[in-house]
Amino acid sequence: NTDINKMVSEYNTQNPNKSAIAAINADLWWMYVGSQTEPANKGNALLRDDSNASYSTSLGFTMSNGEIYTSDRMLQESYTHSSGGTSLPYEDYISFGITSDFVPVISNPNAAVTITNNTKGTTAEADGINRTPAYNTLVMYTDKGPTDNYANNDAYEVKIKITSTDDYVIGHGTDITGTVEAVYSPSSNANPIIDSNYIVLTARGAQYNSISNYAVGDEVNIKVSIYDQSGKYTKQWEKATDAIAGHFPFVYDGVRTSTIAAGETYPATFIGITTSGNVVMFTEGATVDGGRYGIKNEKYQQLAEDLDLKDCFMLDGGGSS
Repeated sequence: NTDINKMVSEYNTQNPNKSAIAAINADLWWMYVGSQTEPANKGNALLRDDSNASYSTSLGFTMSNGEIYTSDRMLQESYTHSSGGTSLPYEDYISFGITSDFVPVISNPNAAVTITNNTKGTTAEADGINRTPAYNTLVMYTDKGPTDNYANNDAYEVKIKITSTDDYVIGHGTDITGTVEAVYSPSSNANPIIDSNYIVLTARGAQYNSISNYAVGDEVNIKVSIYDQSGKYTKQWEKATDAIAGHFPFVYDGVRTSTIAAGETYPATFIGITTSGNVVMFTEGATVDGGRYGIKNEKYQQLAEDLDLKDCFMLDGGGSS
């Protein structure tokens, strides 16, 4: 509690126009290192051969102050460790968001990114924003992402200086234009640093040809829109300013589901919306003497009824909670 109280106090000091009244551990961010391999790429390494290679990203759609930090996890982001350890199969993550007029929403948002090379007359659709540089993807990296994405050496990368604004914001309705400043082909063995007001496009595998004809001096236009993959809350997500991602929903549109196996217990942190529109945040369980203890899965449906939850999902769990 002392640590959380200190964080809230520091936040309020640093943001005099805001006042934090509650805090919990939130979204799980996954760290990718040199040991990750890609099944879609014949088991080759995800990141380039670099002893310092490490890349961390949210598991789902995240926003802060009206700007997208990461789009939803891409289907191509399924990895295993070459050492035979942890695997990360694809999972469809959901997000909690708040609109500019303070309406909470829980569903499955994502971002559509259209990239047009005005000079060449070609158009491409990005698979993600600030996601991992996975095989068979075109990812757009912004100045809210990593300074170095450690893309595998088979990547084709383009660095674009945004000229239509001095400080772009990637959100719903973004329409910006820039000029290609550098092109990095696989044979160059070089990787672009993602600076402020720059965009970097990284293409691998099946998406390689989507930007392989780009040249220095080309004019490029980028348009972004936010939508709900479930088709239900697109209007709300278009107005979203902040969002965090998670998994294991146990109430979704009023339907109660399971989270973990029957009889098991697991510490967990949750965020939900009641049928009256209130936001509920709660943590249950703890790690004690090396053991993890929480309520049994069978109790979650009763918990949803007691709290009158319409939507609710797990942000992070285990030792993190």
